Amino acid sequence: GARADDPRPGGQPSPAHGFARTRAWRVERVRVDASGRVELALTLPMDDTTRALWSWPLSAELHVSLGDTLELALQLHNTGIDAFDLEAALHSYLEVGDVTQVSMRGLEDTPYLDKVDAGREQRSAGGPLRLADETDRIFLDTTGAVTVVDPVLGRRIVVEKEGSPCT
Repeated sequence: GARADDPRPGGQPSPAHGFARTRAWRVERVRVDASGRVELALTLPMDDTTRALWSWPLSAELHVSLGDTLELALQLHNTGIDAFDLEAALHSYLEVGDVTQVSMRGLEDTPYLDKVDAGREQRSAGGPLRLADETDRIFLDTTGAVTVVDPVLGRRIVVEKEGSPCT
């Protein structure tokens, strides 16, 4: 959400979910390999409009690979000399047959920030996570894969990541 503790130039809060999601990314490369897998490379232009939302020198590249699996790689580089804090999130929206039937494995007994409860830190239960009502959590200190088990569509979706301590 919006970050009042991380204001953009002029003292205004950062936009909800960050500035990059509202900007038009530039397609740098599209490639289709012999198997039909599509690979895209996109960059975020750091123009005057972007700098009005984010004043620190940054280059951002998103690599997307589509085939039997979806792979996303976001690369962010500080192109200046001064250090700054930066957060990034890739939201992969997954279709499921019935959200109340789905369970998620890999987040058992893990601390999380509960955004539905004013960001209060809590700890998940020991078993698979099941959604019964509104849920918006940031799981902390996570490195492993999360498996979404969807009995209605009869599939398991494995979500893996690297380079980020949160899920």
